[in-house]
Amino acid sequence: MVLTLVVAAACSCAAQTFRNLGFEQAVIQPNDPTYGFLDWNTAVPGWSHSPGSDTAVIYYPSPHAGGTQYFLLVDRFSYLQPLQSRYSLAFQSGFFGPEITSGWTSAYISQAGLIPDTAQSLRFLATGNFAVTVNGNALPTYSFGNNSYGVDVSPYAGTVSDLKIFNTSGLLDFSPTLVDGFTFSSTPVPEPKVLWLFGLGALAAALGQRRR
Repeated sequence: MVLTLVVAAACSCAAQTFRNLGFEQAVIQPNDPTYGFLDWNTAVPGWSHSPGSDTAVIYYPSPHAGGTQYFLLVDRFSYLQPLQSRYSLAFQSGFFGPEITSGWTSAYISQAGLIPDTAQSLRFLATGNFAVTVNGNALPTYSFGNNSYGVDVSPYAGTVSDLKIFNTSGLLDFSPTLVDGFTFSSTPVPEPKVLWLFGLGALAAALGQRRR
């Protein structure tokens, strides 16, 4: 009986593990070769998405031309280029349905999983307008340059939590968000004061070069 409970608990934890954080598990298997649609479970396994009329499929290799939300698997054959390795994921906010009256919706991707006990930050690559939430709480984003960012997840370490990344483009701003390489790290993100001092040092160095 005890052994059964232990095995069940282990299976439950394994099922809650975050997966495909670098989008490298993508399988290019069109469910409609004419239009270039991919299934979520094969193209972006592990991830869920915001609801909407055009969100049930992944576009590949080109996005659609409408004003609704869409999700696009990005590789070297796409009009966008991957941020690293073979694949990245792009998504655009838009109207919920084909009619403007359906309302503007912020597109997002989400995944629930166990944040490691040792995790202090979540590091990732991104371009465009975006926001990160854990369990519905917006997290301050720190930029490290070169499309690299981090958020503090230490309050959620050791817990099964819901991670969401939103495209925060406003009404009629059809700018895609491109993401890749999500990694939990034991290194904390810098405090704002540290970033401010770093920026001040870079500015002083630049001014010194100008004087010379």
